[in-house]
Amino acid sequence: MELYTLRLNRPLAYRALGARSAAELLEHAAAASEGDEFIALWDGAALISDGPDGPRVALPLPAPAACGAIATTALGETTEADEGPRLETDAYLFCQGRADGEAAVAELLEWFARESWWRKERYEGPIYLRLVREDGKTAVQALARKIEG
Repeated sequence: MELYTLRLNRPLAYRALGARSAAELLEHAAAASEGDEFIALWDGAALISDGPDGPRVALPLPAPAACGAIATTALGETTEADEGPRLETDAYLFCQGRADGEAAVAELLEWFARESWWRKERYEGPIYLRLVREDGKTAVQALARKIEG
């Protein structure tokens, strides 16, 4: 896995989704169509604790603060969502992998936090988990707004 900087050039709006856990969000994604997207977000302090040997993800994973599904039209075009999570235009720290369960999601989120810490990359705000159906599988991405400078 690699840690990248993603420069999001347009916001992504999601309609609110009632998923109550990462596992439930993975179930939604597994049943979705190619190209569908889902997102969960956590307050960083609720998800990650700092210790003497670096950050660790809380286990079991706490419930996300919010979840959403990409807002699209019947033609598949992305639309503005009135309520629900949003990824705003900005720079984000980002990594991508695959996850087949909540334990794998926790591992990806912890890798993201620890690798950011190890590289002295800083982020702020919520930590996002974005799931995208591609090639018949679900890509899982961890993102957080990068502090530059």
